[in-house]
Amino acid sequence: MRFKRAAFPGRDEREYRIAQGMDSAAALLVDGQLVAAAEEERFTREKHTGDFPIHAIRYCLKEAGITINQG
Repeated sequence: MRFKRAAFPGRDEREYRIAQGMDSAAALLVDGQLVAAAEEERFTREKHTGDFPIHAIRYCLKEAGITINQG
C-alpha cells in the first residue's frame, strides 16, 4: 500500500485497501462470514470484463436469500 499512499495522498485508510483488478466480481459477507462470491464472467462468459457486476451481485443476494431492499 506504500505505492497507493504515495500516488494518492490524503485518502481515507480504507480507500487504500480497495483491490483493483481487471475482473468484476461481488462478494457478500453476513456477520463477518462469507455467504457468496462470484466473478461477473461466470454469468456473461466474457473474460476480464470490467463491467459493473450486476449478475454477480444478484447471485450473491439470491444465495443469501435476501433482496437489494433489505438492509
